[in-house]
Amino acid sequence: MTSPDLLRALMPDPPPADEPMSIEDCALLRGRCQGLPMAVLVARYGAEGGLRTLRQTLEARKQQLLARAIRLGQTALAQRLAQPWQPALGPALESLLAAGCSQPTRAAPLWQWWPPRTVARLGRHGLHSVGDCIAWIDHAGPRWWRSLAGVGPKQGAALTRWCWEHRVSLDLPAEWRDAQQVLRARRFVRSALPAAGGALQPLEQIRYPLEQSARLDGSQGYNRAERSRLMIEAGNDREAIACYLAQYHGRPHTLRSYRAELERFLLWTIFEAQRALSDLRVNDCADYLAFLAELGDTSQWRWRQPREAWLGGHKGRRGSDDWRPFAAAPSARSQDRSRTILQAFGGWLVRVRYWADNPWDAVPRQRLAPAPPVDASHALNAAQWRFALNWIEAPGSYPPHLVHSRQRTRCLLYLAYGTGLRRAELCQARLGDLEYVVTDGLAQGYWVIKVIGKGRRARRVPLADRVVAELTRYLAARGLYGRFTTLPPELPLLDRTRDETFAAPSHGDGRTLSTGALYASLKTFFRSCATQLAREGHAGSAERFALASTHWLRHTHATLGLAGGADVGATMRNLGHAHLSTTGIYLSPDELLRKHMLDGLFDVDTVRSEPDDSASELE
Repeated sequence: MTSPDLLRALMPDPPPADEPMSIEDCALLRGRCQGLPMAVLVARYGAEGGLRTLRQTLEARKQQLLARAIRLGQTALAQRLAQPWQPALGPALESLLAAGCSQPTRAAPLWQWWPPRTVARLGRHGLHSVGDCIAWIDHAGPRWWRSLAGVGPKQGAALTRWCWEHRVSLDLPAEWRDAQQVLRARRFVRSALPAAGGALQPLEQIRYPLEQSARLDGSQGYNRAERSRLMIEAGNDREAIACYLAQYHGRPHTLRSYRAELERFLLWTIFEAQRALSDLRVNDCADYLAFLAELGDTSQWRWRQPREAWLGGHKGRRGSDDWRPFAAAPSARSQDRSRTILQAFGGWLVRVRYWADNPWDAVPRQRLAPAPPVDASHALNAAQWRFALNWIEAPGSYPPHLVHSRQRTRCLLYLAYGTGLRRAELCQARLGDLEYVVTDGLAQGYWVIKVIGKGRRARRVPLADRVVAELTRYLAARGLYGRFTTLPPELPLLDRTRDETFAAPSHGDGRTLSTGALYASLKTFFRSCATQLAREGHAGSAERFALASTHWLRHTHATLGLAGGADVGATMRNLGHAHLSTTGIYLSPDELLRKHMLDGLFDVDTVRSEPDDSASELE
């Protein structure tokens, strides 16, 4: 092994910062090298913290000296520091203490200062030294990490801040940070203006065409009700939309959905109909429905803005140049849902006396085919579910450094399957939602989780003992011990801590896991299951896992539970269904059982083929 490779192998993970040591720390290190008993060192330097704290301080300072020796290129000394304490370290120790804190240079490799995982991500993009990173930051600007896959804003901002903290040794000019701030300000202004390819921007960034703001903002719309009786503080259409959406701030998924619909409608009225929202008539509302239908029709286009300005392969980040109002052309059912939302919005404007009348009330509703029933086949069978539980424990299911991701996914599997909660309900669950119930005559009670589901309907779902055990195991990995009721009630059941910040037990940052992150976590695991099953020759089950998602665990909860004899009424209450008929879908006979029944129609024991017998039976 060459010297650089050896030094890299000896570097602690993560590399400690090189900070000045106090006189007490230096004396403590000298005493340890001289072989003084730990009891003597505790008496002299660790009276308050005790032996355990003293050992931790010694180890931390030793790791710091080891990193300093590596950064100074002293291979032999680094090898000796990597070994247990030795009296012969005395002279080497003095040389390191005299050298003072090591400082990074532009030529220094990143592995000397940053955790291996971050170094690996940057290395995939050709950034191997501190100088490489500084050059890339100067080239790409404040959000330099956005073009580097695997590098997030938290890591990027931390590296930028670290460079500025070491600006002296890295020879950064005084105006370097100012230049970063100027670039950031310019990018903000640029993102607030209409994109080069069109004027369609998110709701909070809409810019009216020049010299038409007073006509298009709705402040003078002909459908405005009497101003003296207005019940909301809104002077124009966009402020009225903001007042309407403010009702749903406690319901983020509803808020996001309604904002998208109203945003699209407002953009259409301004840039296609070229009217204010408060100037719309019945025929304008009908034209908007026709516009939604024609988004998917590539044969003709009669609108002012190009189709590409409305549609994109993905909606992109809000405010970015690749943002589009629609990710794809809406289906017929989505168009009908848009009409329902807009009609309800118009009714609300009339009730608060912002509009005089609601033009949507006069728009005829299209007749749609019945909604497709819930597909109960989107579930795992018993064997596939057992494989998932076994695979999450297998070493090959997750890379070794993704310890927290594995622990969280395992807990998620048990929690989602054992309760049947929806994805949003899982993300919103907190420790305060758990309640211990003691029943008369039982020495021990049971745990329930309180859920607010669809339609703001509250329900209580009991937790199986296995689910409680897995949840306890996961919380212990986060450093949370004891009964659920003694833990901070505001902490989420599934935290959003990343693996790179999970080197030690952590309570997390108190914020819930997003629905997108939860979905991606399970999809990644299910794809891993599919890959393993394909290796083992189970192509059918591999295809099923490749399609599986979070909601499949909810269907699996219902199908396997009812197949095992669970009460349909109890299952309905667990799932939060409003009608028993919805839960009854999972009671449909299994297709395989029906296939066997049909095979029985052609059983040779029941179908006689002798001519004489059949003829006599026909007579």
